[in-house]
Amino acid sequence: MRSRMRWWAASPCLIVLGISACSDDGAGPSAGALTQAEAEFAAEVVGDDADAQSDGLVSEVAGEASFSLAAMAPFGAQCSPGPGVSPTPTDQDGDIVPDSVRFTFDPPCVVSLPLRTITRTGVIDIVDPTPADLDWARRVRFVDFLTARERLVTGATVAALRNGVRTVSGDADALQHDVTGFVTAFTHADGSVTSHTRTWSSSFTADAPGSIARNQPLPAGTWDIGGTSGWQRGDRTWSASVTTNPALHYNPGCTDAPRFDAGTLTLVVTRGGNTTTVTIDYSACGEYVVRRE
Repeated sequence: MRSRMRWWAASPCLIVLGISACSDDGAGPSAGALTQAEAEFAAEVVGDDADAQSDGLVSEVAGEASFSLAAMAPFGAQCSPGPGVSPTPTDQDGDIVPDSVRFTFDPPCVVSLPLRTITRTGVIDIVDPTPADLDWARRVRFVDFLTARERLVTGATVAALRNGVRTVSGDADALQHDVTGFVTAFTHADGSVTSHTRTWSSSFTADAPGSIARNQPLPAGTWDIGGTSGWQRGDRTWSASVTTNPALHYNPGCTDAPRFDAGTLTLVVTRGGNTTTVTIDYSACGEYVVRRE
């Protein structure tokens, strides 16, 4: 079992609660199974993608011709400057999902927090697939959308470059979220890169029924995730099934990511006929424990 707390360490070789985390527990590359260090890397990128599902699920309108993403202002801080918006948004069914709009984060949009900065660049397209129906449906496309988080004290930076499409539907109680072949290139704090491709079907259930609002950030609730993942580090590739049990509890009050304070994410990883089970237990905002079996 290996503990991991927050993302600011510059290496998967961690020292948490006085315990060194640098060995690979004897499972070398020739074994085909994940080493402990590889399990840590997998947990970081898959957990970050699970956390990112909460972004862009709701929208907010400010004025007749101004449309912005509530999720672009995480942790109670404003992302500045805001993205460019084109064309002028229209919303013929009045459900606060634009008929079709593009957000361009150029120049970069920066969130300034006391101990870190979050920088976003790239493009997000939002389309209402049912423009004549008053509902929650939306299609969100990410084009080279980069989120970089820098820890100001240490200078450690992690970054996620996302490309793919999300489809969302639901109501004020729960949302359904689906991605197919969605790709994240995740740069870890040590500079190495993991490519994660996922096909997930997920549901979000609000803790308080009826509390999901079209024009407010996502409330507290649980994410139940199922699907498949594949990732690559260097010349090594793996495939995995992904499940949650219990579901991940999303806490919008978190000031660090992943924004889960409870729940378990399990990866059953296969490579070369070998199977490794990686269990990620979330205990507090930005804190989790990774176990490899």
